[in-house]
Amino acid sequence: MSTFPPFASYITFEEFSGERCTLEEFRSWIKRFSRNNVMHALSLVNAFLETWQGTINLSAHENLIRDAFFPQDANHLLEISRLSAHPRFVFHRLQLLFVAKEAILFCSDDGLKPLQTPHWAGLGLGLLMANDLLHKELEAREGSVEKTLERISMWIPMIEYSGRYTLFTKLGRAKFMITKSESVDPPKYFKNIKELICEATGISLETYMSVCIGILSHYLSIDYSQLRQQKVSFLMNRKFLESINVDQKQCEIVLNELSTNGDSLKNNMEKRNGGPTDFTFFRDTPLYRLDTETFFPIDTRFLAEKLGAGLFWRIHNVLDTNQKKEAFHQFWGDAFEVYVNWLFKNSVSEQITSFYPSPKFTRSGAEVCDGIIVCGSEAMFLEYKGHTFTAKAKYSGDIRVLDAEIKKHLIGSADKPKGIQQLTRSIEKVFKKKNPELVETVDLAGIRTIYPVLITRDEIGDCTFINPYLNKKAMEFFNRKLVRPKIVTPVFCMSIDALETISAYLSEVRLTKILESWYQQDRSLRFPFLSLFSKNPLRKSIGERQNEKLNKLYDDVWEDAKNRLFPNHQEETH
Repeated sequence: MSTFPPFASYITFEEFSGERCTLEEFRSWIKRFSRNNVMHALSLVNAFLETWQGTINLSAHENLIRDAFFPQDANHLLEISRLSAHPRFVFHRLQLLFVAKEAILFCSDDGLKPLQTPHWAGLGLGLLMANDLLHKELEAREGSVEKTLERISMWIPMIEYSGRYTLFTKLGRAKFMITKSESVDPPKYFKNIKELICEATGISLETYMSVCIGILSHYLSIDYSQLRQQKVSFLMNRKFLESINVDQKQCEIVLNELSTNGDSLKNNMEKRNGGPTDFTFFRDTPLYRLDTETFFPIDTRFLAEKLGAGLFWRIHNVLDTNQKKEAFHQFWGDAFEVYVNWLFKNSVSEQITSFYPSPKFTRSGAEVCDGIIVCGSEAMFLEYKGHTFTAKAKYSGDIRVLDAEIKKHLIGSADKPKGIQQLTRSIEKVFKKKNPELVETVDLAGIRTIYPVLITRDEIGDCTFINPYLNKKAMEFFNRKLVRPKIVTPVFCMSIDALETISAYLSEVRLTKILESWYQQDRSLRFPFLSLFSKNPLRKSIGERQNEKLNKLYDDVWEDAKNRLFPNHQEETH
């Protein structure tokens, strides 16, 4: 059985026409269109495809192809898709965001209006051209660390913008980290995270989240078949804000936080641009203003992210010294640790798994790692990394910058070990043959196999080739001979999104069994866990599962927002 993950791919202009498009040719084509109209059209396509779900609506995709191209060309593209052994797409989220960014930079207010012109006046061809520009040829020698870094750099935007996505767990996680982190000792500069949010936005956390959710719920509840028939409007105006039970001045504050126009976006992009797939500006202001009264989401998923990572960066930006920012980053990382420990504690079955958060060495009292899980004769040593990687590291294509940031936050140095170096050092101390160190309240005497596991808040933990890179680096400082006959597996790195998916199965299956199954599918660990999950034998044998406690977190977010926005309304707003 093939273990290659069921990746989809996009159809390129070169495949369609026989000639590869250059950046200059693409920009010459896209300049013919009106900026506002292109942004509106791209946002509609994004909505029709329902990319905020992490998948693509296949029926909508086929209809859009027929709308955007002449019949003969549309049939040709659909034939290419039908003859492929794996899913093929003309339109996808990464492409739409790339073209939106180019339109902001190079289109004027005048020009062709695609939605008012048959076959989008050729905008579909422009989107195909963009597909030629999203792939970068790899240059480094095969087998080298540089080659692996090039692959990671290439895959980061694909995984982040067009990979698996679960909106509901992200919202629940954000609310938990913000409101349930009172157990974390805050930095001396502020009392708690709610005060920082109020300082950053000028309104309370509850009001900010409620208005964001109110706007988000409007778009998540739209019937896109009716939208296609123009029975409902994609545009939102101030009348919607007037219908909710929040002071209109506070609504205006939130709207100003979330929205911007084309000129402001262009000015910001020209001042600071982290690379062709850096969409930080859309993340910062996910609503696009057509005028003072009318707006629409550039991307619904970015709108949802304003309730999590968006709040983190909003607070970061109002702190006026590096010392305060570093303290806040540490606080956010500690809040992430509280969340991951809660997730494990409320997911594993005590009959098959023992979980120990923040274990300490008996002799020194120093922390061993962020968590230990014991399953019979197997133990997992866990490290959680709440760091958010910079746009320059992820999107510039400069592998030296990416390499430096991975080393700094996921590996560390001899003087300041991080991530996998923390894990391997602790494993050596606990399982070395001579004078092993004991761990408070954790009996590790019968352990035969040890799993080092790294969990990241950033999506980079689910990037293709991140595991081979980390394991190759671990060979430079970790000597397995020191702990023989104990067996130490390769390092398993995953993002919190993957762990949240896995957590639904931990009441029935040991996590070590799931990791072993992942390794059996892909011994090089090139591919992220989630990309192989649909083929995972354990999942197939158990069936589909959801973590009901995570669902409850999400439901509470929406219920709280509904009660604040529509206190006298009995119907659901989502």
